[in-house]
Amino acid sequence: MNRLLLNFITNIHKPFDELNVRLSQQIAVQPDVNDAIHDAINLSVHLKHFCDLVATDSGGDDTTIKTLRKEVDQQSSDNKIMSDIADMSKHARLKDKSRHNKLHSTAAFEFNDQGLCRYLRTIIWVVYNRGDKFDFIEVAARAINYWINRQGYHLTKAHGPIIANSEYSSEAYLFYDPSKTVFMDSTSINTFRRDSTGELKLFDPPLIKFVVYEKK
Repeated sequence: MNRLLLNFITNIHKPFDELNVRLSQQIAVQPDVNDAIHDAINLSVHLKHFCDLVATDSGGDDTTIKTLRKEVDQQSSDNKIMSDIADMSKHARLKDKSRHNKLHSTAAFEFNDQGLCRYLRTIIWVVYNRGDKFDFIEVAARAINYWINRQGYHLTKAHGPIIANSEYSSEAYLFYDPSKTVFMDSTSINTFRRDSTGELKLFDPPLIKFVVYEKK
């Protein structure tokens, strides 16, 4: 197998699928520091530097890498976001303040018209200081598919978020699993309801019972 393709599958394509599955699990996590965010940062680093590997694989030098990086950022805003996340993970401050961002995870619940709710998935939000906010899985999927298309790889396209197969309940609940969470003193949730077109919209329920159960 081509080594560049092997690198892409091992460090990008497969880890993305694994992260997507992880985020569909109904687990309570610390919003700002958790295993899923750790995996998301690693994925963003590999996506950023895949550009370097592509350039050097064809015999390019540092100038070639910089030229390709600029081209990719112009063609794919999603890959530019991955680059911003990767650089932010290494440096407390970036020269271009508009690139400053942080990752924040929150559990998403859908409410129906009867006031019952069900767990959907955990969302990792990419929050920029300038005010923009993006769903990491959606952005990463498009960034990956950009490279699949550009390189002509015969791989399954990265798909959007995996939705948990959970039932409606009178309470919004998560499980605390010490084996999957090093530390937790808080957790975060978002609540949604479908509009007339079936699209999920943020929703503030008049009353919500939220419980965290310890997983046994």
